[in-house]
Amino acid sequence: MESIGGIAGSDPLPVGMVLLTEFKAGAKWKPQILTTGEGIIEVLPHTVPIRFNPEFSLKVLQTMATGAIIVKSPRDDAKQFAKLLLNFFDNRNN
Repeated sequence: MESIGGIAGSDPLPVGMVLLTEFKAGAKWKPQILTTGEGIIEVLPHTVPIRFNPEFSLKVLQTMATGAIIVKSPRDDAKQFAKLLLNFFDNRNN
């Protein structure tokens, strides 16, 4: 980061949003806001260490999801979707 003029932080930042999406041609962005519990259940199958250290994994998932906006929706083209996503996030935080 410093090599391009940035400053590395030293304090952890909270997760602002968790996005659960997949590409589907022609899909419309219809964001569904999930609860913390629903979000954790959605992320759980992708949590590799859950088999080896379930207590730690669940603690990390809870920390990740608490206070975050958890959004689920299919998406179409990534370039067009990026603008929709940024607008959605900005409008949720204003």
